[in-house]
Amino acid sequence: MEAPSRGGPQMDKPRRHPLNAAGDFYAIDGWCISCEAPEHEAPDLMAHECVERPGYQCFFRRQLATSEETERAVWAVAVGCCGAVRYGGSDPVVLRRLAELGAADACDKHAEPGAAADTGRLQAFWNTSSPQRPVLLSLVVRRRKASRRKFVAEATTERTRQRPSYGIDAPGLVKGFFLGGALAFTIALAAGLSPWPGGTVAVVVASLAGLAAVYALGMGCYMLYGSLVGKVRERHRLLALVPWSGTEAVLDVGCGRGLLLVAAAGRVPSGRAVGIDLWQAEDQSGNRPEATLANARAEGVAERVEVQTGDARQLPFPDGSFDVVVSHWVVHNMYEPAERARSLAEMARVLKPGGWVLVADIEHHAEYVRRLQELGFVGVRHVVSRFWDAVRGAITFGSFRPGAVVGQRHAEPGAAAGGGGM
Repeated sequence: MEAPSRGGPQMDKPRRHPLNAAGDFYAIDGWCISCEAPEHEAPDLMAHECVERPGYQCFFRRQLATSEETERAVWAVAVGCCGAVRYGGSDPVVLRRLAELGAADACDKHAEPGAAADTGRLQAFWNTSSPQRPVLLSLVVRRRKASRRKFVAEATTERTRQRPSYGIDAPGLVKGFFLGGALAFTIALAAGLSPWPGGTVAVVVASLAGLAAVYALGMGCYMLYGSLVGKVRERHRLLALVPWSGTEAVLDVGCGRGLLLVAAAGRVPSGRAVGIDLWQAEDQSGNRPEATLANARAEGVAERVEVQTGDARQLPFPDGSFDVVVSHWVVHNMYEPAERARSLAEMARVLKPGGWVLVADIEHHAEYVRRLQELGFVGVRHVVSRFWDAVRGAITFGSFRPGAVVGQRHAEPGAAAGGGGM
């Protein structure tokens, strides 16, 4: 039987996960392989962040405060499969306990001189063929496997029961595509099977209706996939455009069911995230405050999320209230340029000097860049994939070209960030 392996590249100073609570126990950013065993050992201390790729990145959401929590944290380190969960402190009791469990290599520091020899003997014990070694090793391995099985079973049940749902965007349009596609398919089928006297006419009608059916049904499926899968993956890429410290106050303008709001709350363990919306069902299915808060609970960030009813053109907050302002597919719903300019000015007003704004939308990006520059923002840029922008523009005749505009409000006093429309 082999000793517990803690593979992974060697490094002098492991990079901690950015959401890990400050303290001795931590997880290395990017090393998690989703074994989920450590989270089962210390569910009150650990959490995981859903990332763009399938799986989770674990981290300590808070540090231990009692001896019982210390034992749970020690076991979380011991049962980890890949060495992502580590101890960086110098408490001789913790170091000895980890050495007892064969996890001395998961410690950044050595024991104090008085305990170093004892810890060394314990580590040597794991590298010998002592008759007691298989017994203890078997205990660690069994507990690791049991932790994983229990955690997976419990997590699967919980995620099924509380799976977040961010709704279908433009549900009326999606429904129209499917109904139109079904109608066109019916016409194509009828024309193809009908014994019309003019065979050429039947072929033309069937071909045109068939093309219309393929396009309409394809667009319906594309929009449905984007609402249920694509936008959930995309939100992490969007939020990565903003530098985070974990203490920000975030405002999501037109938050809907919380797509960016909830994800932003996950990036600010010591901050808060506020969402406002007019809660219009035609913009998003099931668009109501209760759905947003339910998604926040499902993703474990409800304690730092709040929602309000408000208009993007007249935000109900004092000047300089937030460090980050985000908005997702909202501003284009204001059809007049003056109304869109007013909304951007309101975002600038409630943003602190040096704060960041992120506006993701499906059109008007050049307009947003100009307006934010007029408002005194620096480093304003339009972020888009040129290839996918061209593809989406072609299949939607230029009406759907998702992208993001990001910029930083000038930090110097007196910099323009004013309100008012254009």
